Amino acid sequence: LVVRVGEYSLVQVDPDQEEIPVKRFILHGDYDPETVENDICMLELEFEADISSPNIGTLALPFQGEEYEEGTLCTVIGWGTTEEGGYLSMILQKVDVPVTSDERCREAYGRDAIVDS
Repeated sequence: LVVRVGEYSLVQVDPDQEEIPVKRFILHGDYDPETVENDICMLELEFEADISSPNIGTLALPFQGEEYEEGTLCTVIGWGTTEEGGYLSMILQKVDVPVTSDERCREAYGRDAIVDS
């Protein structure tokens, strides 16, 4: 398992792109593979990434138990689709989206589909 830092395009090698082996991973203690509740883990890398590049940086994580009010803008980054049923992006995308309450999610996706967060 490796972490690739500095990657922007999935179809070419980027100038600051580097692969760092994962030393160990730590699953969430309450992860449920059946419901995918608490589907998050931490990765410890074999060595630190070179964050002197403008294309490689760190991300601040919330404090334990910290909650965000509905409407708070959060940044989502990835190569996912930009529309329902669309194709995966070949370049890294970034968008700010508002936090939605559990109740609004349940209205949209069904009561049993959304667990308390």
